[in-house]
Amino acid sequence: MQRARNASPCLLIALLVAAPATAQDSEELTWPQTLAGDRGEVVMYQPQVESLVGDKLESRSAVSIMLAGLDEMIFGAFWFESRLATDLETRTATLISTTVTATRFPDMEQENIDRLSRYLEQEIPTWDLVLSLDRLLASLPEGEGGSGDGYRGDPPVIHHR
Repeated sequence: MQRARNASPCLLIALLVAAPATAQDSEELTWPQTLAGDRGEVVMYQPQVESLVGDKLESRSAVSIMLAGLDEMIFGAFWFESRLATDLETRTATLISTTVTATRFPDMEQENIDRLSRYLEQEIPTWDLVLSLDRLLASLPEGEGGSGDGYRGDPPVIHHR
């Protein structure tokens, strides 16, 4: 009994020392991510995975943009492709070689949509975005290793006499 009492303060100290690193890691992986640049501020909301094949990720994300000199926030969405660099030890995936493939901004003139699209195409590849590998895998569409992979929603056949 005495030995267990002496061990618990060591365990408590170890947990307290490890806690700040865990809290810091979880803060870095929260959404939305705010990314500021010279021309304004972009808020990127958690990406929705469309497909993951090998290290190639195709996703879409909601976005809000506050361009310098404007008074209104602009809301829209963009689609992008990235390669993933995964770190199994920290359970993270870093987006690298990101390319914007499409954008959508409702209720805007085409000229402004083109300008915002060019802005995102220039800015997004410069961002250092890190995703939780576990969240990424859980969000895969059904049939690609996602949470519904291999399961059917059909009710079982029930035989009775």
